[in-house]
Amino acid sequence: MKYQISLVSLVFIVASISCSRRPPSSDQEWGGYGGYFPKMMEREYSLEYAQPGLGFRGTGRAKMVERYEGEETIAGKKYAKFVRTFSDLPGVESREELLRITADGMYAVDSGHREKGETLSVPFPLTVGQKWVRHDELGDLNCQLESIEDISSPVGVYPDCLKITLKRGSDDYQAWEYLAKEIGVVKGGFRSGRDKLAFALQRFK
Repeated sequence: MKYQISLVSLVFIVASISCSRRPPSSDQEWGGYGGYFPKMMEREYSLEYAQPGLGFRGTGRAKMVERYEGEETIAGKKYAKFVRTFSDLPGVESREELLRITADGMYAVDSGHREKGETLSVPFPLTVGQKWVRHDELGDLNCQLESIEDISSPVGVYPDCLKITLKRGSDDYQAWEYLAKEIGVVKGGFRSGRDKLAFALQRFK
């Protein structure tokens, strides 16, 4: 069975580390992300999983690499393309996502379903405690910016990380991730029944 890792790509434009967040003024500010998700970077993550019901049949370790691979124009709109590749994770294929920023939020296109158009992933402005809904092919995700925390990972200690939580209303799926300044996602995971996965940043460049 093919299975999608639900590492939801979230881009936040953060003007300061107060609870007030301001959006970018145009697509030209894609390159900065306020430091929370720089696109000119490659990140490698270690994964630990326990998914007896989804073809994994036990527990194990794997690796995921996420990288920026240029831009693509669809219907006159310019998107940044991100690619995730996996190793030692049975049944999971590489994944592409196309993202763009406007004054009212970040929009995503699933590269495997371009005909469905873009969906709003993150609304702007964004404040701690804010909730929103993201639509994808598996159903609606209830998202929330829960807090700003200091996080430790195998690479280091990161202050002022954004903690994002995601829940799917139709089942018991829950996910979470932490974004650090100048790096992006450094830690996260998901849980659904007995199935679970955790990941942590190992290196970046």
